[in-house]
Amino acid sequence: MQRLELSRGPGHQHGEGERRGDLEDSLELRWHKRPAGVGDPNSGLVVATGVFDLLHVGHLRFLKAARSAGAGLVVGVEDDERTSARKGRDRPIVPLAERCEMLCALAPVDGVFSISGPLLSAPAPAYAELLRPLRPTILAFTEDDRAEAGKRLVASWLSCSVLVAPRVQGRSTTLLATQLLAGASSVEAQPLGALASLRASTGGIPRTGHGRR
Repeated sequence: MQRLELSRGPGHQHGEGERRGDLEDSLELRWHKRPAGVGDPNSGLVVATGVFDLLHVGHLRFLKAARSAGAGLVVGVEDDERTSARKGRDRPIVPLAERCEMLCALAPVDGVFSISGPLLSAPAPAYAELLRPLRPTILAFTEDDRAEAGKRLVASWLSCSVLVAPRVQGRSTTLLATQLLAGASSVEAQPLGALASLRASTGGIPRTGHGRR
């Protein structure tokens, strides 16, 4: 069951060691679909960020839950370079432009932006500066999110609440990709195996129906 938590913090104040957005390690936001009302503190805006690679029902249910918590939902998508650095060289499976296009087409999503920049060891300050102009009311993420601690910190700096949505068990891009690769290997191997069995049973190359009957 999803839960909405108040996370009111110091707002514009910065923690010790926080880097400002005008430094070299700042992140860049680029809109793919910008809704009206962004930047209005009374807009009831919900923000969710992530990779969103190879969309599945877990993504959809999370986005629907996030959208239902506010008046609008904007989604931040990690670019290809940042995704590869976080997930490995084989990711993303779907390139940034297509991931954003897919998200723009979903009914719960009002706006989409991409996130570019260096992968930082302590990314919370850069994320806070990236999201500050949006004036979000809620930051949304799923339970067991590896970045939960950092996202909670960002929410406290931006004086917004957090929405923790349940994770759909057995549904993830990594698992789906593994299943697809296993299925592809099986499909590739099956015709060869079937042909070998047929040859063994017929004593030679099977007829295709084009010769004499």
